[in-house]
Amino acid sequence: MKIFPKKLMNEKMRIGIICGYPFPKGMAATTRIIAYSKGLIENNVNVDVILFNPTEKGDPNIPSKGVFQRINYSYPFRKYRVKNKIFHSFELIIGIITTFFYVIHENKKLKFDALIISSDNIIILFIFSVLSKIINAKSIFIFDEFPIPIRKYLKNYIPYYKKLLYSIVLRQISAYIAMTDSLVQFYNQICPKPTHILSTITDISRFDGIQNQNPDKRILCYMGNMDLKKDNVDNIIRAFGIIHQTHPNFELHLFGLPSNHDKLYLDQIIKEENLNSFIFFKGRVDYDSVPQLLKNSYILLTSQPCTKRAEGGFPTKLGEYLASKVPCLLTDVGEIRNYVQDDVNVFICKAEDPIDYAIKLGYIIQNYSFSQDVALNGYNYLASNFSHKAVAYKLLTFIKSINYV
Repeated sequence: MKIFPKKLMNEKMRIGIICGYPFPKGMAATTRIIAYSKGLIENNVNVDVILFNPTEKGDPNIPSKGVFQRINYSYPFRKYRVKNKIFHSFELIIGIITTFFYVIHENKKLKFDALIISSDNIIILFIFSVLSKIINAKSIFIFDEFPIPIRKYLKNYIPYYKKLLYSIVLRQISAYIAMTDSLVQFYNQICPKPTHILSTITDISRFDGIQNQNPDKRILCYMGNMDLKKDNVDNIIRAFGIIHQTHPNFELHLFGLPSNHDKLYLDQIIKEENLNSFIFFKGRVDYDSVPQLLKNSYILLTSQPCTKRAEGGFPTKLGEYLASKVPCLLTDVGEIRNYVQDDVNVFICKAEDPIDYAIKLGYIIQNYSFSQDVALNGYNYLASNFSHKAVAYKLLTFIKSINYV
């Protein structure tokens, strides 16, 4: 008979989030984890972010555990990763094993009520769903994109063998947390489970007191990972080339880190459009710098193509865009219109159409006072519906309602 540490009636719940993303500084996935972790903490929950994958390539003496904005986080093996891909594969295996036993050890000190598994890798899901059973915790699979090969190779399906493996492993899972209805349908067709939709969540307190430091500068800003399979930044560049003819005082700032192949492709377009003096690649941006950079912008831009991948996703950056109270323009893909409205709280244009993108961009510029009112509506809508505390409260209610498998 298994004996687990008991909790008093008034003791806080404890939720572990198991993932392989950089923490606490990373991209969209890390930002989402921070947002719902902070929300859970503000709803009286103990949260531990546990990272099975060494992620940092810098100083090997980086602390492997700490506290970030009241979130406990730990790399049970280590935070530093080697550069050699073969050696990294070995340290990933060691990291998974170390994490497995770390969670068991932590559970003896104070029981985990649930483990949220933030990885769609079938092996990872299997290992940590088994771990959940060992420690008698609810296991919750959270996902914000379709799996490979849909996500990486833009296929419209996954192979039969992978679907079969998912169907076996997902039986061990207690519930799902999904970003969109499309993802809910996809995974529930494989193995039905209680499901909660968490489309977007934003810590709006990050933007409190932030003011535009360059009010006279006309900056159009894109911020993302700049993977052209996900965000077709080339569409933004071509649209910028069109409006540049009538608005030559604007600059386009691109924040993100494209692959060498994508960067060469974008450079070629910029050269063809003769825009080298007006478009700037700003590189990857630090988490703490995001609010100020967005607030310094005149208009915030994002663009996604019509793909199966876009159908399942929802731009995490949209929440940050709305929180900045700066007008934002996005393309009509996926389930965007289920959440926001054109000319009401955002601006929406046709996907994969640089002419329509440019027309809408020109409209925002020419009607900027109205555009600012739309942006303020967007902020109020976000604050009322998608603030980190409000969304996390609904998430916590769902977690409490599900049963152990």
